[in-house]
Amino acid sequence: MENKLNQLFERLEKQRINLLLQLETYPNERLNLPAANNKWSVNQIIEHLILAEEISIKSIQAKVLTAKHFESTGLRTAVRKFLLRIFLRSPIKFTAPALVSNPRNTTDFSELKTKWATVRQQLKELLEWLPDTVLSKCIYKHPVAGKMSIYGGLDFMYEHVRRHRQQIVKALK
Repeated sequence: MENKLNQLFERLEKQRINLLLQLETYPNERLNLPAANNKWSVNQIIEHLILAEEISIKSIQAKVLTAKHFESTGLRTAVRKFLLRIFLRSPIKFTAPALVSNPRNTTDFSELKTKWATVRQQLKELLEWLPDTVLSKCIYKHPVAGKMSIYGGLDFMYEHVRRHRQQIVKALK
């Protein structure tokens, strides 16, 4: 795996492991308790994060296997990535895309930990498999920000977990 990809992946893994270690101290019933009226429980938030990563992996795999030409990254993609980061760090709320907006209502935390570890292993394998020729191409597509490189995709995944970690903290208060 290319060095920068490895660094971004390791940062993601450290973030995931720290979050899960923090949540292990809570009983499963508490993690399944909705935060407020129509707000997701902690386990639903984790499920949402897993679904988003699964869909991203499948999308990237399909694109790399079927497309012959990818748009190169440039100023436009850098601006979109920057704006996405600002947006994710802001208090502005937005509706999740339909594919990831309906996590299951009750889930066992240990199942979620195992599932997320499996998905992260799939992500690692994908990153190891990606040809160097596509690393700076637009192979990742965010539903709002649009096309960006795999580096931008990994940055989004990090910021996505970061944003939802704040939601988790509020839900556990």
